[in-house]
Amino acid sequence: MIVDIKDVDSFRFMVLSNQDFVIVVFRGSSNLANWLADFDIILTPFENMKNNLVHQGFYFSVLSMLDELQEVVAKRKNNAQNMYITGHSLGAAQAIISAFACPFLSDFVSVTTFGEPKIGDSGLITCFNSKLQSCPPSGQSKLYRVVNGWDPIPSLPLFYKTQFYYHEGCFYLYAKSEGDHYDVKNTSTPLNPDLIDHFPIGQQEILEWRINYHAIGLYISNALANIDNSVF
Repeated sequence: MIVDIKDVDSFRFMVLSNQDFVIVVFRGSSNLANWLADFDIILTPFENMKNNLVHQGFYFSVLSMLDELQEVVAKRKNNAQNMYITGHSLGAAQAIISAFACPFLSDFVSVTTFGEPKIGDSGLITCFNSKLQSCPPSGQSKLYRVVNGWDPIPSLPLFYKTQFYYHEGCFYLYAKSEGDHYDVKNTSTPLNPDLIDHFPIGQQEILEWRINYHAIGLYISNALANIDNSVF
């Protein structure tokens, strides 16, 4: 296994590779500049999808890493290895956006995100969904969006000016509490702007949001508890 770790400006990605696979991993927020990117919620045009809008902070952060990421992937992907992309929080948004913004990642097998915030407008999501094959929910999906119960971040951002933010896909994998097996949760529609759609039923009071449920450690713990769990 070869591990490449690259810091670009305030952002970080890691590439794990061997003769069978290449895994691109994006780090979550860990410094002030990362948080500023998180809060840059202006909706801006996605290149080559001019009528579709994406979260400006997330998108620009991916573009800032593009050259270095391409260099590493070109060096490590030297045969027919399977390509996987993943990340947590800010890194989750970078993971799904990179799959469409970076041509050298376009042959990805799947994208798995943990605690992903919403990334764009309805037009962008419709374009993404056509390639992700996640509607309707099935084992053929190229997207696996993982959400912990009570994690507030997947509900944000809500909107920019008059336009709602949305999640890609028609389902997500949901762990109600630590160590639970994932449940497959269908979103009410492919474009669901609901604020609290992933909170435990009967416990949806916004004041009960708990940011510790967004921690990467809890996401890892729940993922390990689901290694042998077939959700479909």
